[in-house]
Amino acid sequence: MAKEALAEFIPQTPDQITAEWLTSTLGDGTARVTGFTTGTPGSGVGFSGITTKLTIDWDAKESTLPSEVLAKFPTDMAHRGLTEQEGGYEREIWFYEGLGRDMPVRIPVCHHAEMDPGQPQEKRRKSAHRMNRTPAPIARFAAKRITKLVRATKRRYVVLIEYIADARVTPLDKTVPRADLEAMMRVLAKIHARYWRDHRLPSDPATSYDTASQNFKFLQAGYDLWVDDFFDRTPGLEDQHRVVMDWAQANLDQVLVRLNEPYTLLHGDARSDNMLFLDDGGLVVIDFGTISSGPPGWDVAYAMSAAVEPGVDARTTLDALADVYHHALVAEGVTDYSRETLGNDIDVVLCFLGHRQVLTAMVMEGGYDTDGAGETANLGDLWMRKIIDLLPKEIPILETDHGPC
Repeated sequence: MAKEALAEFIPQTPDQITAEWLTSTLGDGTARVTGFTTGTPGSGVGFSGITTKLTIDWDAKESTLPSEVLAKFPTDMAHRGLTEQEGGYEREIWFYEGLGRDMPVRIPVCHHAEMDPGQPQEKRRKSAHRMNRTPAPIARFAAKRITKLVRATKRRYVVLIEYIADARVTPLDKTVPRADLEAMMRVLAKIHARYWRDHRLPSDPATSYDTASQNFKFLQAGYDLWVDDFFDRTPGLEDQHRVVMDWAQANLDQVLVRLNEPYTLLHGDARSDNMLFLDDGGLVVIDFGTISSGPPGWDVAYAMSAAVEPGVDARTTLDALADVYHHALVAEGVTDYSRETLGNDIDVVLCFLGHRQVLTAMVMEGGYDTDGAGETANLGDLWMRKIIDLLPKEIPILETDHGPC
């Protein structure tokens, strides 16, 4: 059960966990934790948070209480402030507390979640609005120092969720099997159809953050500062790619308006490393720190941008997978989002994601654990290698359809 309160004790690192705390948060009043061990949960973790597997011993011989859980804490890296600014911890807690109860696909059971209170939503929105009116020279000055200027708060967050045993996860630097890609498309279609034009989307706290970014002025400033260096350091980027990424830069405010139209619930970070594939063919969706609302093309493009293998056939694969998704969406009953609109939205998102990797690569150095061994790689660099061959050759259209009210 999630709660938001100034608790006397909320552990923020694995070594702060105690048997007494686990008993109070996971117990049913009849059993007590007698001991526990910590371990590494697997690959692809650690960019925006710390995730630890807990193996728990109870004093009840036949207890039905969980013997394995995952504990999630905020990151201890320099970009924690940016993650908090994007709602990367509270969104997940709000999701489990509300909209996540209606998910039509399997997600981990949330055993316990809590956090200290934060800024009221209206105050946060006003603050973001002020920041997005920052003059360009000041925004560029701030972008150079963004990880120092956007400081982490002292808020505490913790989530204890179900540990899914014997699951496969494909990190960003590995090849995702075609069957897994198609399964991802069908699962996303099922989620999107379930929340299509849901009346809760505009007001639920979990979807109160914008889909793509809260501070487009700093995205623009960072792009201006680092795009040349980014092209120099990234093999495969050519003038044709610069054209569509520059288009996103010049039209960023309109791009973000399109990506925030509240069609449906979006996972927001639907990469293959946030999907657990089971031996029985099932799929478990995890990590909801970027939950939002917007056009489904965001999730579809986002998923494929991190999973489709680079090469001359990348766009062909993208189109085929978009067909799989759209067919599944229509089969779920959604008939007012055409295949043409989906394709255009995918291209808008890909242009934006290429644009955003500049800031990701140049500011958020490291932080992506590709093999679970504690060695981190640069997320922006890893991701851009996949995006390059998916970037459209033509400038997409910014649709005039404003979507559902």
